[in-house]
Amino acid sequence: MEYEVYLYSCLKLEPRSDFSARRFFSAVANQLARGWHPRGIRVQSMTKAMHFLWSKITAPALIATASILLTFFVFLDSTHALGPKASKDHDNRRLSKLEHSQFHINRATQFYKQKNYSAAVRDFTVAIRLAPNHSILYYNRGNSYFRLKSYKAAIDDYSEAVRRSPQFVMAWANLGNAFSASEQLDDALNSLNAAEEIDANNPYVLFNRGFVYGKRKEYRSAIRDFTRLLRSDPEDVNALALRASAYLAIGETEKAEEDLEKARILDPSNSRFQ
Repeated sequence: MEYEVYLYSCLKLEPRSDFSARRFFSAVANQLARGWHPRGIRVQSMTKAMHFLWSKITAPALIATASILLTFFVFLDSTHALGPKASKDHDNRRLSKLEHSQFHINRATQFYKQKNYSAAVRDFTVAIRLAPNHSILYYNRGNSYFRLKSYKAAIDDYSEAVRRSPQFVMAWANLGNAFSASEQLDDALNSLNAAEEIDANNPYVLFNRGFVYGKRKEYRSAIRDFTRLLRSDPEDVNALALRASAYLAIGETEKAEEDLEKARILDPSNSRFQ
């Protein structure tokens, strides 16, 4: 189940999945390490698990595993949140409800991986009814709506996710992406700025904010964001291509050609760079 919602469909890019997965995976791991957790997730254990898996698997399994792990730790935490004073009957009812919700989450995850986004929405909706306090479920359903190009519904779900978890940087970023896809560029920039305030060097945030700056024809701001991203990941061919486009827009053709040449070397089979 992938969290990332890049605007590749708008850009008509053919991204290398390994770059995409690792940018997303790095962003999530970094955010966890900085202390974000929906309901007291054991951040140290979660981060160790993600970095272990980083060394064992590659895209697209990285994305699917990240989502499954996050969901597992959210609900693991919920089972411990009942407290010692809760009665045994209450514990059993609560656990049964969580288990029922987990069934729908797992099925929604499979539907999403199969690109059956309508079915994913239905199962995430059931899961939310059973466990309405978890921001991650609104986020996941928002991603499904985004894939269906139901941007208003996606905006509503991402907004609910950040209302419940104000430090949820990926939800802020994808809220910005949904606004951008709806051509609400001021709101898109505000949301991505909020994400950047939480995690200033998040590559996912910088990539998508740079893209929004480009749509607003604020090319120098776009170049700044892509440059910041490329300092941490100099082999990101999509950031190189977009920075080249921004350089061309302001007449700096030599810098644009330099970026395109780097992209050609990194991804020689990509016809966009020929």
